Amino acid sequence: MFIKKIAGLAMVLSISGIVVSVSAGVDQPYEVGTWGDFAKGAVSFTFDDNTSNQLTVAQPMFDEFGFHMTMFIVCDWVGDKLADYKAPFEKGHEIASHSVSHPSGTMPANQLGPSQQKIKEAIPGEMCATIAYPNCNSPGDNEVKKYYIAGRICNGAANGKTPSNFMQISSTMCGSTGANTTQALNGVADQAASQGGWGVYLMHGMDPVASGESNYSQTSPQALKGCLEYLDKNRNKVWVETFGNVARYIKERDKASVKEKESSGDKIVVEVTDDLPDSIFNFPLSIRRPLPDGWTTAYVSQNDKEIEDSIVTDGSNKFLVFKPVPDGGDVVISKEPPVEIRKRRTGLNNGFLAPVELQRNTLFIDANHFNNANLQVSLFNINGKLISNHEITGGNSCVSLQAGRLTTSALVARVSGGGRVWSGIIVNK
Repeated sequence: MFIKKIAGLAMVLSISGIVVSVSAGVDQPYEVGTWGDFAKGAVSFTFDDNTSNQLTVAQPMFDEFGFHMTMFIVCDWVGDKLADYKAPFEKGHEIASHSVSHPSGTMPANQLGPSQQKIKEAIPGEMCATIAYPNCNSPGDNEVKKYYIAGRICNGAANGKTPSNFMQISSTMCGSTGANTTQALNGVADQAASQGGWGVYLMHGMDPVASGESNYSQTSPQALKGCLEYLDKNRNKVWVETFGNVARYIKERDKASVKEKESSGDKIVVEVTDDLPDSIFNFPLSIRRPLPDGWTTAYVSQNDKEIEDSIVTDGSNKFLVFKPVPDGGDVVISKEPPVEIRKRRTGLNNGFLAPVELQRNTLFIDANHFNNANLQVSLFNINGKLISNHEITGGNSCVSLQAGRLTTSALVARVSGGGRVWSGIIVNK
């Protein structure tokens, strides 16, 4: 099903349950997902006050499923242990501001900049672009906008696909004073999906609370684990990302321009831009287009580097889904692997090395080795324990393994398809 663009209008379409956004800045037949991975809704898990067991109990759960959480830090309370948050940040979790000292009343505006700066200095690379207001009291939208792209409050309402005020993003209280069962936590996600919106969880510590630490509205680990298992099984329904990355995605999506610059029988060049500051707005968008006639696979790169892509089937149509960063350079979609990709996969002068490679948690497969067939992929740890199974269709060139709960630097892969089987040890480069 295809709908032509109407000049000057923006529309949201649902095709076989996949939510897409079509705007006057997006050339047909390209579509930008309303949410990442073309899910129906989005959720973010936020944790306040650097309280008990966030790093030791909650974070490992998120790492297991490849999901990311946001931790809003009170700088004075964490003190010299702020550096402990470098490791979570490097795994994709967001470290953001919850003020300098968590004042009992409304936070003074003079704590906005200093809290951000302390976090940026302690955690290189973290832009600290979002904030959760202590006691949910903002010092004023105009003041917050000087430093942050989004601020969180706690009124329990759901957020639409484009919030009217990013400085007042609502959230649902969780734990012993709020949602504290798997069913209740799942309900937040279900509401986001049914409304096509964004649900935000507000959490504090995790049971059991350590002696001397705050036990305010602590969350049941069993309830949280059950919710994450539910979300893991419903990735096509709910997209899970940090508070900051969802805010980035919305703003980039609404400003996105997707223009096809070149098209031939075996190569397409696409320009994806927005008018937002690239230093902050650098999160990849989910974009799709029909797979060109006669193509069985595609290779997608941006600035000569492969980016995540997949081929999905919608009824009788096949779509290429890819994830470029706006303003990150031209996107090249090729029927055959570009020269640089062939060099990397064949080892330059050493001939063909292996049809499977693992880089930065992404599995790259030379589909030609398997006759461009559908593939069965099994991943094991080095002791032979099964980690995950994957079905890959349409000869995809690369697949993210975040959903595969990849937590090791080396594993064993078994790939079969097209009458061929390959197995071997691969190292996460």
